[in-house]
Amino acid sequence: MGPNGETIVAANDGVVHVHGADGSSTKLEQSSEWIEVMSVSPDGKWLAVGSHDNAIRIYDCASWNCVGTGNAHSSAIQCMDWCTHSKYLRSTCQAYELLFWQIGEDGSIT
Repeated sequence: MGPNGETIVAANDGVVHVHGADGSSTKLEQSSEWIEVMSVSPDGKWLAVGSHDNAIRIYDCASWNCVGTGNAHSSAIQCMDWCTHSKYLRSTCQAYELLFWQIGEDGSIT
């Protein structure tokens, strides 16, 4: 569930579908492989999407634009969670790497 009542559905083709309560529909098509995990930040500002292409993408929940991409994992993303302040993201992958990411005010990920 999105922060504004949207239904967010990931597909095994790498596409994320966002269906608004008003009937609107948006496709997030940056990933080239299966989406494994998604997580909305506690403040409702960001959607983090982890994929089998080893990347984490950050989307702005107001515009659904991709505002940041993290590419440091060497395998498919398995799990992600946010800190309570929505400034840090923790992720693990199939290679058992545990990475910590800082999310900028603009959604950039480092």
